[in-house]
Amino acid sequence: MTHMTKIEGPALIDAVRECLNGIVDPCSITTGAPAGLVDMGLVVKAELEARDEGGLRAVVEIGITHPFCMMAGVFLNEVRQRVGALDGIEEVAVSLDSDTVWTPDQMTADYRARLDAARAARQIAS
Repeated sequence: MTHMTKIEGPALIDAVRECLNGIVDPCSITTGAPAGLVDMGLVVKAELEARDEGGLRAVVEIGITHPFCMMAGVFLNEVRQRVGALDGIEEVAVSLDSDTVWTPDQMTADYRARLDAARAARQIAS
């Protein structure tokens, strides 16, 4: 039996965001610079709430890059599984934000820099 250290406070929301960023957007793979949901700017909300029954509920809302994206269901399922596996999370409420239209300016600055470097490297190789 493996003993897991309970993560609390700000470290737990950081662990939730790390889990979310571990879910890679397949469209980013084709760019040569794979990115997780956080880096892509697809995490609309990631919060922790106390449950009446005790423990914490992770409340996550994600977006998609395009209205016809076929990955929405996969993303929702991955969020439930990965975040729900964190010690200290008793429940995961995940939903899809279908109102927000994603644009590349939602990507993190670090990911934009990595993407630019990958594109520059491909141009040099060509």
